[in-house]
Amino acid sequence: MIPHITHFEFSGEIRWGIVAGDSLGLLDEHYPGTADLLRDRERIFRTAQDGQEKLQKIKLSDVRLLSPVVGNKRVICQGANYRQQLAFTYITGRTHAPGICHYATGRP
Repeated sequence: MIPHITHFEFSGEIRWGIVAGDSLGLLDEHYPGTADLLRDRERIFRTAQDGQEKLQKIKLSDVRLLSPVVGNKRVICQGANYRQQLAFTYITGRTHAPGICHYATGRP
């Protein structure tokens, strides 16, 4: 199972957490940037798989979600739908499907 990690503001604090249904398990560590979070991914995955019940929980509806890309914004990843995107581009000639944000420009 791949954990769903979110970056959010709650009670004036900027935090990271693991989404579990309609709640969040608060991660104990403070990660100033996405790259810092990714460096600690193995511990986060273990927490999501084995130790999530130990995390302090808050309602997802009580937080303000923030961009998951913070700090050094040069995070490169390949989405699970990469083949679908290639097919879309090949068939339509367009580079971005509706609703997919092009992060280099910030435009959809």
